[in-house]
Amino acid sequence: MTLSKSSIELENYAEHGKRYFDVEVTSNVYFEVEIPKEAKPWLSYDKYNFVLDAGARPRKANIRFNWEGNTEMNFREAKVNFKVLDEDLVKHDALLITQDRSPEITPDRAGDSLALVIIERKLNVLLKWDKSESLMNWASVRLWEEQDGCPPEKIGRVRAVEFAQFHTLEGIPDEIRHLTYVETLSFFSNGNKFLQSFDIGTAITELTDLKNLRVFSFGLTTLPDEFKKLNKLVTLDLSGNNFQEVPPVLTPANFPKLRHLSLVNNRRSSIVDLTLPNKYPKEEWGGLYSGKNVLQTLFSWDKLESLLLSNNLIKGKLPLMNSYNQPKYTEADFIGNDTLTVAKNRLMGTPKVLPNCKDLRIGLNYLQGEIPEWILIHPRLMKWSPDVSIFNQNKGMDDNGVMPGFTNVPSSYDYYYELYPLSKPKY
Repeated sequence: MTLSKSSIELENYAEHGKRYFDVEVTSNVYFEVEIPKEAKPWLSYDKYNFVLDAGARPRKANIRFNWEGNTEMNFREAKVNFKVLDEDLVKHDALLITQDRSPEITPDRAGDSLALVIIERKLNVLLKWDKSESLMNWASVRLWEEQDGCPPEKIGRVRAVEFAQFHTLEGIPDEIRHLTYVETLSFFSNGNKFLQSFDIGTAITELTDLKNLRVFSFGLTTLPDEFKKLNKLVTLDLSGNNFQEVPPVLTPANFPKLRHLSLVNNRRSSIVDLTLPNKYPKEEWGGLYSGKNVLQTLFSWDKLESLLLSNNLIKGKLPLMNSYNQPKYTEADFIGNDTLTVAKNRLMGTPKVLPNCKDLRIGLNYLQGEIPEWILIHPRLMKWSPDVSIFNQNKGMDDNGVMPGFTNVPSSYDYYYELYPLSKPKY
């Protein structure tokens, strides 16, 4: 057995689709390729064809090896062996593979700029930064400054950054973890996002100072349990992805400071009538399918100031929110509150749902049945623009052939302004 090459040196990174090399094996015995266990996370090979159809005469097989980029600061090495039934009869060289280490990303401003450049390259961003400019002049990058009143170690480090208009097939690069002091982070518009199924990864969960995160139209389908480490989040926008359910990690207990949550337009297909044929299997459509349980969990998040769920696949009836652990309006809610004074008799003892929510959007889903009382008499109903954001459901049937739409949409809001006269528009 002989190999066309006995050693390979790899760089730490190459573009997706270019991380491979070929080795030709000439042999007159059958063999198996053995990759060391510790190298299997980053090294693999494609299925190959090798047939001994000429007696003792050797035949050739071309084997394609695939490798992953190295984001660590250490070199990697793998000794690939070719196992045969009787090693004593076969002499050959093992294949020694070495891979360069990642560039050192230091915990300072220079390290931040290097991390940004690597992330830009891996995401394949359309409009690239002008590296000849100072970092403080890069578009969509904001640095911590002395007037921000931050600790000295933060000054000059990245405070906010947006990556927009890119095309990645591999998710969020691991180098994101080096933006230690980033407070606002945005990934916006991945090409062909409807074809992707990404997990957000764990590298981003190391950014424990993060307050505002937007991963919009990326192709996400899951969040890891480690995502709860981002417990300082105030704003989380996961719109335009492919979630089929609200990730279990998203709970009020895990995110006590979260005030704004958006899961708008989580669906792969734009088809409105779900009884029509679809090129995506139902289990891959994306969209928040189950209605009552999903909504009851989110509607119980009483500290949210905005909850955006429009244009998904949520179906069924709206929850009544009258479970035993749902807070109710009590006498304390009306003391010193002029807005609620007139509505006291109607509100007392009813579910107190999303009391701080200024923006609720559940329109363009597949909801049907009666609108529950807690919505119809909610103190902030008119701020929600209900005709557009609440009552307006999709015009096609759900996958069970049920036409969405509510049976008790108010014909006028006179009743509401009788309850809340201070909210009545002054013409």
